[in-house]
Amino acid sequence: METQDLKSRYFSFGCSYTNYIYPTYADYLGATFDLSYNYGQSGAGNTYIYNTFVHAVLKHNIQKGDVVTIQWSSIPRIDRMRNDDLSYGCQGMIVNQDNIPKVLIDEFSILQSTLELTSHITSVQAIAKERGITLKMTYMFEPWVGDLLGEPSSHTFKKEHLNQLETQTILFEQLEEMGRGDFFLSKSIEHRRILDTRLWPPSWIHYPQLGYIVDNHPHALEHYEIAIQIAKEMDIDTSDIEKGSILKYVQEIEDWYVYLNDNKDKDFKYLHLNGELKLDQYDIDNQTRHYCSVSPSSILGKIQFKVNTYSSTTNLISPWINMEKKKPLKRDTSNLYNFFEFCKKRFRYDVPQHKNLH
Repeated sequence: METQDLKSRYFSFGCSYTNYIYPTYADYLGATFDLSYNYGQSGAGNTYIYNTFVHAVLKHNIQKGDVVTIQWSSIPRIDRMRNDDLSYGCQGMIVNQDNIPKVLIDEFSILQSTLELTSHITSVQAIAKERGITLKMTYMFEPWVGDLLGEPSSHTFKKEHLNQLETQTILFEQLEEMGRGDFFLSKSIEHRRILDTRLWPPSWIHYPQLGYIVDNHPHALEHYEIAIQIAKEMDIDTSDIEKGSILKYVQEIEDWYVYLNDNKDKDFKYLHLNGELKLDQYDIDNQTRHYCSVSPSSILGKIQFKVNTYSSTTNLISPWINMEKKKPLKRDTSNLYNFFEFCKKRFRYDVPQHKNLH
């Protein structure tokens, strides 16, 4: 467990709305602190988000004076670890995951997933209150609004069970009531986008199999503006991220992704070289990603640790992992024999199990 120093610290948790191929609201908020940790993971569901928060609290000794934001994901997502995995495989909606057996998809319960989310939020609030952590939560999209279950995309997954969830449980009412509480920001990320009446040009993303397609995630510029909104709600000083160097950086990134489709002959990874944004190429899992490797914190000379979904230069891993641990836990088996002897004496073979021994 880490000990806290005198530097201001910020921790963020969420899905790709918190950690993406370009800086998100969380990266800009992090740049207002001396030290920031972005534990967001693209495709993450709420199980990953909750467990990562709990173990980050233990690892980093998050306490009074620290600031935390949690962006909850959608109901129809599932996070799984297979036998050899050290962390969750986060791949978004369960129907989009090619390694999920059909029987699990068929039996997936949106009621259970919603129930677990209410429990996660209740637990997180209790931890923050007990430790004096400054906590604000939000959603990718409010799960009780419309019939999308918090997933801002056109889908019909499990909508036939939505009526049961709404009419025979109080879970959505509980989520909505908690969402009006002091631990929540006023609006979800998508709600803020809906209220923005400007017409935005499409932003692009590239996949080798699909080519250039429109990216429905918030624009790079939108993330910056949302960060300013959230900072005002949380009474966070934004003077550092309103400097000219940051404003120039934001606009350069916005322009690159908007005009990505016109830059087919260029590479896709931002590198900061001699004060300028330079392009390079990076491939991961046979998918070419255009990834901005320069954080707002680095431009301001501050420190950020980040789960780097799209790059090989990961400097932040799941908080329960210890890659330096070489030896397995030494187990004490000295009393094991005595235990078996006790069992033999306690449960004598010549005494029928059904006999009343009192």
